[in-house]
Amino acid sequence: MASEFDTRHTLLQRASNVADEEAWSELVAVYERFILRFLRHLTIPVEECADITQEVLVRLWRNLPAYERDRAKFRTWLITIIRNTASSYMGRLRRGRDRVVPVGDSRLLDVITDETRHAELAARYQREWEDYIASMALDNIRKHFSGKAVEVFVRALNGASTGDIAAALGLQEQSVRNLKNRVKVMMIREIQRLRAELEP
Repeated sequence: MASEFDTRHTLLQRASNVADEEAWSELVAVYERFILRFLRHLTIPVEECADITQEVLVRLWRNLPAYERDRAKFRTWLITIIRNTASSYMGRLRRGRDRVVPVGDSRLLDVITDETRHAELAARYQREWEDYIASMALDNIRKHFSGKAVEVFVRALNGASTGDIAAALGLQEQSVRNLKNRVKVMMIREIQRLRAELEP
């Protein structure tokens, strides 16, 4: 589906029209998994992440028509929505309005609630976004390779040497190098394409 997306700004414009359900579905397809991953990265309890993600998406849907690109990058705006939603949700839990649950790493939750540490949250967001784009790119290119090519590339990414990969997969070292390079070239192109579409 990612290959069918418009540029992010165009998608945001379309999704801000509440009647355009297709655009909203595409926007959710891009950001729902990312928001969930980002909340988990902040060590918010797993059992709460899905509910917070849904609240973030509801707030996003309600506020998207008012988003002004000239006033803030979408990333900055979305971080604010995530931070405010997570802070509000966890605050309700702490006050006992909902069920009592552990709140995870309190230092990270302080980042969510502390306006002066918004830059730290933005840096975490950027790292998680880059990982998310890379994961999406790898998923997208898998269909273009058969055999052990993607496995070779993933093992190399995880630090395995050419010799170790060759021995584990029953390949010649030159084959490992060739497969790794073929996947790497397509991976770079796909990351660039996704960034062009999703990062104005």
